[in-house]
Amino acid sequence: MSKHVHRYRRINIGHGKPYWVMKCVKNGCSHYTAMASKLSCPILKDSVAECNRCEERFILDKRALRMAEPCCDDCVNKKTNPKVKEAEDFFTKLEASLPKL
Repeated sequence: MSKHVHRYRRINIGHGKPYWVMKCVKNGCSHYTAMASKLSCPILKDSVAECNRCEERFILDKRALRMAEPCCDDCVNKKTNPKVKEAEDFFTKLEASLPKL
């Protein structure tokens, strides 16, 4: 198989006793990396991976490695409700337009 950027997912491959790994979910790829614990994989920190949501490349950090399906910062920030964002923008503009005392 040709080289590619891995897209990881956390799975338990242990039988009886938990054994957590980060496995590449791309077709035909059998790559996986053992984790120190369910929420810690220092071997993959600062590695390049593919986001599970937008499929763009990003660098795995501590936050991403704690997720079952790691995603980039942009996708995490997209979770903000658009109406809440609109309200925040409205009040910011309103506050800026008020006269200073």
